[in-house]
Amino acid sequence: MSAQVGTWRRHKCSQNHREYHAWIKCKIGARRVLWVQGSGPYATISWCGAANDVSVTLHGNAADALAALKQINRLGCCGRCTGNHQVVEVVL
Repeated sequence: MSAQVGTWRRHKCSQNHREYHAWIKCKIGARRVLWVQGSGPYATISWCGAANDVSVTLHGNAADALAALKQINRLGCCGRCTGNHQVVEVVL
């Protein structure tokens, strides 16, 4: 697959996050994250939307996350889609 998977390992936080949902919200900023759905360490992230809102879908493996990214890139993520999407692996 042509898209790359980035890796997010740490962020400036004193919390010991045990769940990917909480880690993502803390890393990006809870007020910016509209929603996080799914489960797993691979996140498909859409940075589009009003007021820099972010939506995240979690996946169990890189192949599923990249397939979701391909679909989002083809169809768009929202009415204000700018095509700013990525896949990252979250390492707790």
